[in-house]
Amino acid sequence: MLHIEARHGDEIRDAGYDSVILFVEAVAKNYEVIKEGKIRDGNQTYMLQLKDEHNNTLMIELSGDGTLWNINTAGVFKTSYGANKKEVYNRHTTVKQSAETAKESLREEQCGTTSQTRMNSLTTSVCKVIKRS
Repeated sequence: MLHIEARHGDEIRDAGYDSVILFVEAVAKNYEVIKEGKIRDGNQTYMLQLKDEHNNTLMIELSGDGTLWNINTAGVFKTSYGANKKEVYNRHTTVKQSAETAKESLREEQCGTTSQTRMNSLTTSVCKVIKRS
């Protein structure tokens, strides 16, 4: 959190968020896209993105013991940020169902209660990080 505040706190507040914590929580709960990030020390990182007029992004990486996802950094970036990265999940193209069940499905995806695919495993771990904070 100190790193995010120092490097990106002003831009986060300028984008309309009251604090870095509220920004992180908003993106973690409402992300629309997950893209592969860099390989860091042999570990794949991911970008959770919530798009509006900006590209609100959390950079995450699985912890050393594999039980939680760490947030490496976060920020409000240009909409083109990460455009060339491989997309591994898109809420708008992955969920294909009736409007009546879409809301419940999105809630299940965010809480990690759907089947354990790679994508849902990532979502479940992110929920654990948020719930523990």
